[in-house]
Amino acid sequence: MLRTFVCAAAALALAAAVGWSEEKGKDAKHHRHHAHFVRANPDATPPTVTFRTRHKGKVHEHTLPLAPHAKIFGEKHDAETLKQFAEKMAKEKDKAIRIVEDREQKHIVEIDDLPPRKEKPKGK
Repeated sequence: MLRTFVCAAAALALAAAVGWSEEKGKDAKHHRHHAHFVRANPDATPPTVTFRTRHKGKVHEHTLPLAPHAKIFGEKHDAETLKQFAEKMAKEKDKAIRIVEDREQKHIVEIDDLPPRKEKPKGK
């Protein structure tokens, strides 16, 4: 009885993992990237954001326009305008952000300011 229950739970977990991995494939709705903020141009039409990503050891700089319905969140996950976001990022030492692009990777649909990484204690 216990063995049947454990096997059923394992099969369910495997099916959920396969479904999740298929969702991240080419048919995924959005593309997510961890990046470093470079600059934003809120006065452009449409507003643009420039950021750097690292892929296979190389740094790439991208400039993409914001989608009309784009969401911008600060470090505490509060909604902000692009101008407020750019001003706060200019003052930060750690410029880590998360960019969410649309399926075609032509527009930014969401930007999140990531909290600073905690330094590991040295020595011990």
